This record gives sequence, C-alpha cells and structure tokens, in this order.
Amino acid sequence: MKNVILPIDFSECSLEMARYSLRMFENHPDVRLVLYYLYHSPENGESAYRAFESVRFGLSPDYLDRIETYAEEGEDFPTSICAFSKRIEAVMIVTCLSRKTLKLVENNPCPIMIIPSNIGFREIRTVAIASDFHHVERDTPVEAIRPVLDLFHPELHIVNVNSDFYITLSEQYEKERQKLAELFRDYDPEFDFLSMYDYQESIRLFVEEKQIDLLITIPHHHGFVADLFREHHTVSLVMNSPIPVLAAHD
Repeated sequence: MKNVILPIDFSECSLEMARYSLRMFENHPDVRLVLYYLYHSPENGESAYRAFESVRFGLSPDYLDRIETYAEEGEDFPTSICAFSKRIEAVMIVTCLSRKTLKLVENNPCPIMIIPSNIGFREIRTVAIASDFHHVERDTPVEAIRPVLDLFHPELHIVNVNSDFYITLSEQYEKERQKLAELFRDYDPEFDFLSMYDYQESIRLFVEEKQIDLLITIPHHHGFVADLFREHHTVSLVMNSPIPVLAAHD
C-alpha cells in the first residue's frame, strides 16, 4: 500500500481537503490515507482520537479499511509530521494552504500537494511540471515525482516560462530539454515553452488552455514557496489556482 498523509486540525479547511483527497484516491485501492493530528498536551490525546473517529466515519463509511488515523503529542508540527512521513515512507502529504505549509515544504519530507480552498473536484488526468531548464539533472527531483506520476498515470507536460524565448530553443535549452525527456522517458512528456514576462499569469493561462489537473512545481527553481507567502503578494499561484499544486524537491 502507498501511504498518503492528510494532516487534520479539525478546521473546515482541513476537512474540506480530506474530502477532496478521498474523492481523488477513491479509485486507487493501493492507496492508504492516514489522517494525522498533533496535540500539545496528554489530556488532549483521548479527545483527539474520539474526534478522529467521527471524521473518519464522516468522510466515507465505505472506505474505512483504507483510512487510518494517527495522533501524537508534540509542539513542532512540521518536524513531527516530517518524522512520521519518513517512518511510514509516505508517497506524499496532502494539505490545505496555511502558514505551516511553507515550513512543511521547506522541510521537504516528501512531495507536498496543496489543495486550494473552494476549488471544484477534477480527476487528475493531465499533469504539468514547471521547470526553469537550469541544471535539470542535478535539480529535478525525479525520484520524488515519479511515484506521484505512477499513481495517476497522467498525460505529462513539462512547461518553461522564459521571456527571452523566441521561435527556436537555444543550444543550451535544447540540451536541457533532451535531458528532461530522458529523465521522464517512461511518461512520454510534451514540452511547452511560454515566452511571457509574468510567470504566474503565464502558468494560469497555460493551465486553462491545456486543461491541466495538477501542477508540479520545484521550489528551488523559481522561489515559488517564498513568493507565495509574502504579505504583499495578493495574487499568488496557489491561492488563485483552480487546481492542486504539488511542491517537490530533493
């Protein structure tokens, strides 16, 4: 079984994420969903497990054999869930967007899928990987991304945004394209090059045009995560994204 962790804090955001995740994986009998909760004092442990059971039954009585719960005492959420994910060799963590998400992505225990609030559900049939085409063999986390692709067996796009791109690829870009094609040869990727200045707007339009269902971003490549959480950044890639975004890096 492939373990996918769903951190739950009993907020509507996390419960919405859990419901979305259940629909996303309901046709994947090889996936086990693990609801995770961190409590801060021993007296909260028993009540946490009782609350967990109500969440577990509320999600779907038909899939109880594929939903597990795990609660533990601790103070540092990112450190605790990262350690837990490594113990159970989680394929990914699925979470809603919060301040904790930044730290979770920075700690990098495994790929982190972020479900934006209030998005309509869509099956993952088409996936895009955003790459800057710099040092792709060194910086592309193929071993982290491959299990995600193997879960969904999607049509794969690899997209690059570069305002300097014009008609044909440079020699260096062509070399990096060939390396990426080899790294993901099992998925027969299609390459897309966008010659626009605004990265986020380019991606938004690309997602809409190509009907992308999941965007995989590599934070190291373009400062995505840090940019996402800037106080003045009113239009962020994830907050306004109509689809889940998965952050993966080595």
